[in-house]
Amino acid sequence: AAHAALVAAGSIDTSADVLAARSFGGNVLIGSGIADGAGEAYTDFQLHDGFSRLLVVDRSMTPRQAGRMMQRLLEIETYRMMALLALPVAHALSPDLAQAERELAGITTQLVDSSEADEPVLLDRLTRLEAGIERRAAENAYRFSAAGAYYELVQRRIAELREVRMQGLQTFQEFTERRLAPAMNTCRAAAARQVSLSERVARATQLLSTRVDVT
Repeated sequence: AAHAALVAAGSIDTSADVLAARSFGGNVLIGSGIADGAGEAYTDFQLHDGFSRLLVVDRSMTPRQAGRMMQRLLEIETYRMMALLALPVAHALSPDLAQAERELAGITTQLVDSSEADEPVLLDRLTRLEAGIERRAAENAYRFSAAGAYYELVQRRIAELREVRMQGLQTFQEFTERRLAPAMNTCRAAAARQVSLSERVARATQLLSTRVDVT
């Protein structure tokens, strides 16, 4: 959940050190001018008793504009968290993929020098390996595709903020590129690795099936 505040310019001290100490537990602030400088937005992208915190300073925004900016900022936090749900899945999937790749390498190595008697056993191992890979792909494909969609929404909402850099603060765009983008790259790599492994197993299975049919 999130705690968000919209305050008028001049009602609080917005110097970074004071603001961080008073409202964000002394954490490093992320902030920028928004709406082409008509407002300012601050956060630390940390949880405080289960809540993220967001502060918006209204300098010359209309009520509708302030509402849109607040909505976009809340959506950035929501979609960022939704996108990151795929990261633990990618990390958990990595050992399984590594094990499957070793299994496939062992099978293909044996396939080169296999005899007629070995072929049914190797085909059974390949079939089981392929079934396991496809099962994991079916379980994870939705989460990885959803993460990509949420990441695109985060980028779109940040662009709609029309940020203006503030001296000494990292912008929302910079934070996203440095923190969220690597996580999404990890998810994309895991998904691509899963697809590649599935294709390699399918080719090996087709080759061995052809040999068995010929025999």
